[in-house]
Amino acid sequence: MNADDASQSADMSPLGGRKGTPECEEESEKGVPLDTVDFILVTNIPAKTYRFKWILPQFSLLSTGTVLFSTGIHPLGSAWCRLKLVKYEAGFGLFHVNKLPSRQSYPEKNKMLPATNIFRQTNRECEEEEFYDEKQIDNISTVKKEKVEDRELSPVENAIHSQLEYLVTAKDINGKEWARWSVILPNPNTDGDTIIGKLFNTSNNFSSGSLVLDCCLKVTMTPTTEEQSFSDNPTLSCQGWKNLSRDLKTFYQNALNSDVTLLVRSDPLRAHKSILSARSPVFKKMFHHGMQECDRNTVDITDVPMDALRRLVEYLYTGVIEDASIGFQDLCDLYYAADKYEVADLRIKCGNTLLSSVAADTAMQILQLADSHSDRDLKSGALEFIRLNLESVTSTDAWESCTKSAPNLAAQVLNFCAKEHSAN
Repeated sequence: MNADDASQSADMSPLGGRKGTPECEEESEKGVPLDTVDFILVTNIPAKTYRFKWILPQFSLLSTGTVLFSTGIHPLGSAWCRLKLVKYEAGFGLFHVNKLPSRQSYPEKNKMLPATNIFRQTNRECEEEEFYDEKQIDNISTVKKEKVEDRELSPVENAIHSQLEYLVTAKDINGKEWARWSVILPNPNTDGDTIIGKLFNTSNNFSSGSLVLDCCLKVTMTPTTEEQSFSDNPTLSCQGWKNLSRDLKTFYQNALNSDVTLLVRSDPLRAHKSILSARSPVFKKMFHHGMQECDRNTVDITDVPMDALRRLVEYLYTGVIEDASIGFQDLCDLYYAADKYEVADLRIKCGNTLLSSVAADTAMQILQLADSHSDRDLKSGALEFIRLNLESVTSTDAWESCTKSAPNLAAQVLNFCAKEHSAN
């Protein structure tokens, strides 16, 4: 490496940014502490490797134009990728296929045989490798072809596949190699056939009668990047809350060992008393102080809509509200539920979100919500917005409705605006 290369390399930070720039050096010389790295980004490239044999006995007796399909190898969306072999007059062609062929396309004698003793295992830290025996292949050819359309695909199966890589060796039954193909398919999610290789008989290759295809398929999915906490001195106290949140969400969604049912107009929501009690003082009192819900294992809820209750319970499990597009009224309902069950941090988040999108036609509703729940911060924020936009707010239907249903609150608004105006 020459001096210029060394200098350029030293300027690059581990995360791709540049360090040691004049601005940074100037700040350092002045004694201003530089920002420290408090997290790192880690990219995972998930991959699977399938190794198998496809044996075609009496291959030389197949008629020209015969088309054979292997069983399903790996799920691609709602179909399974597989191999297709087309017999030519003096050879054959091998193709990758995404489409799910009809049942008639699979001759019963066309099977992939075990390859466990033939191929070596790859590094399992990098890839997950699968081997099939003959019985497993029979199950794939019957069960997967019939049910792949009906069942819900797992996240891995439903992922976008960024690359398929085939390594196929064509041999005779005695192990003599005829051809070897290595093909990378960079866009495997499109329907149709993709050529892997063709072999034509130039020296009576097929006289032995059988064809053996040693196959290896490596499937690389789209990389995923996650943020991880960073510490100069690694300890056991690193934060794993994201994994915890994800696992508890799965625990809640599967209703595994649930022991309480929340009922909203006979619509049930299964949950766990221990989680609800740990996260909500109201639920804790309900389940641990001899109330009727403790014995019945059901809670009737009449004043919280089901959508708001689901969001509340999911937040109790995960600490996250994932629905970023929640509407105004749904947000008000969630605020109400958070306050009712004394989930203070969620109530604060809902209040801040309401204020971040406050408008002339919603300001009075937010003010009434804050007033009824004795929320000083939310009320103060709503009053300040109304003061700055008094003319627009007082011309809305919400203001007119408030003057009739809550005249004292409307009077508070006018007094507040008058005091602030005189103070300025």
